[in-house]
Amino acid sequence: MLNYISFEHKTEKLVMPHEIKEYPIGSLIFSILDTDFKPYITLAENTLKRLNEIDSTEETAKKKRLETPENAPEQVAASLFFDINSRLKKENELLYRLFSSQSMKFLNESYYSDLRMVFSDGDTLTGIKREISGKRANYESKARALVMYFEGDRLYTDVDAELLEVVNSYVLLMRKVFYELNQFQSDIVNLIEEAIDVDENTETPLKERCANLHTGYTRCFSNISLASGGGAIGHISWDMCALAYLEFEHMRINAVGVRKCGYCGRYFLPYSTHSKYCERIDPEKKKSCKDFAGALAYDTKVADNMAKSQFKKWRNSMHMRCERSLKSGAEKKYTDWRKRGNKLLKQVESGEISLDEFMERAKPVDL
Repeated sequence: MLNYISFEHKTEKLVMPHEIKEYPIGSLIFSILDTDFKPYITLAENTLKRLNEIDSTEETAKKKRLETPENAPEQVAASLFFDINSRLKKENELLYRLFSSQSMKFLNESYYSDLRMVFSDGDTLTGIKREISGKRANYESKARALVMYFEGDRLYTDVDAELLEVVNSYVLLMRKVFYELNQFQSDIVNLIEEAIDVDENTETPLKERCANLHTGYTRCFSNISLASGGGAIGHISWDMCALAYLEFEHMRINAVGVRKCGYCGRYFLPYSTHSKYCERIDPEKKKSCKDFAGALAYDTKVADNMAKSQFKKWRNSMHMRCERSLKSGAEKKYTDWRKRGNKLLKQVESGEISLDEFMERAKPVDL
C-alpha cells in the first residue's frame, strides 16, 4: 500500500510501509509519456462489455460462480486488475507500483464519484456526508473483500447487489483513469514546451517563464490529499494526472528543465547543459540512447571522413578530365555532378545515408 509520494528538488519518493523507492524528478511524467494507454482503455472497455453480457442479478451471479467461475462478475473484474498490473509491471515499474498499491483508493473513489452524481448542484456537502456515512461502511467492506480477492485470496463476502455495484464501479473508473491519462499526454507535452523545455523559448530563462500559468489541471488538486510520515510530508491520490501535474508544478517553480532526447525524441532530465541523449534502454539493442547514439555518432563521423576523402579523389580526377575533354557540355556535367556529390556528403554527415549508399550514388559520370 502506498503511504504517499513526495517531491524534493530533483528527487521524488514513493513511500510505502516497508519500503521507500527513489526516482529522479520527472519520472512520473516521463512514465506517463512513455506508456501507450490505448491497450488499457481497450481492456477496460472489453471488460465492461463482458459485464454487460452477464445477467448480473444476485441469483445469476451466484450460479455463475459455481457453473463458470471465469464469467462471475468478481472474476471478470479480477482479470482486468491482473491484466493491467501484469502489463504495467513489464512496461513501467513506477506506474505499476502506483496502480498496484492503490486498489482500495480506486474502489473508494469509484464509490464517491457515483455518489456525487446523484446529488444536484443545490445539495450541500453536509447532505453528501450524511449519505456517505449511511452506506460507506458496507461498501468499504465489500471493496476490501474484492481487493483481497484480486490479490489471490478467496472472496470473504456474499455476492449481492452491493458487491456487483463495487465491481461495476471499479471497471468504469479504470476506463476513466486511462482515458484521462491518454488525454493528459498531449496536454503535459504542451505545458512542458511552454514552461520547462530548456531548448524551447531559449531567450527567456526558466524561472521567468509562465509565472502565472493557469490550466484546467489546477482542478486536480481537489483530488490530492496531504500525507505524512517520519517527519516528511507528501501527497496521495488515485488521480495519476493530478500527481503528475503536481510534479510538473514542482519542476516549474524550481526551474528544473527537461530536454528531448536527440535519439529517441522523448523527454528526459539532462545531467548537464551538454546532455543530448537519455539513458532509456532499447529492449532490442540492449543499449541506452546515450550509448547507442554515441556509437552511431562515431560511426557517422568515420563514414563522413571516408566519404569526404573519396569524393576529393573523384573531384580531382573529374576536374582534370573536364579540362582535357573536347566534348561540349562536359563542364556542365562536371558541375552538376559536384553539386549532387556535395549534397550527398551533407546527408552522410547528418547520418541520413550510409557510406555504401554515398559510394553508389556519388560515382563519377562520363563526361
